Amino acid sequence: MQQLARQHLSEIELYNSTVKNLRDQIFWVGKSGKLIRVNEAVSKRSGYTDAELSNMTVFDLNPSLTKETWDSGWIQTKLEGQVVLETEHRDKEGSFYPVEVTNNYIEHEGLEYFCSSVRDISKRKTEESILLAGRIV
Repeated sequence: MQQLARQHLSEIELYNSTVKNLRDQIFWVGKSGKLIRVNEAVSKRSGYTDAELSNMTVFDLNPSLTKETWDSGWIQTKLEGQVVLETEHRDKEGSFYPVEVTNNYIEHEGLEYFCSSVRDISKRKTEESILLAGRIV
């Protein structure tokens, strides 16, 4: 029994270490849009501290997002299980950067969440612009 408990604890520690150290930003978000938990990459990219982020919502990071859009996206993601979209996030300095968001619907202990993986796609967008400019000329 102790061996099994140690094995489960080791597995949990591996998952935690992996998520903590991912380059992608990971968000756990409640149905209202409140940020429940984030990994270190969110603080690094956004410039907000963990304490600040714990008091924020998705609407703070994406001011163009409306409650209506959020609610319809929640329903769509709940039905499909996963939805991928592109949008922009705003960092603490007020600068916007393009992101690709993968929202995953999760139910855990009777609560509904999104576990969202967010990737800064600034480099990709710049490269696309360069390629498009080259085709136009």
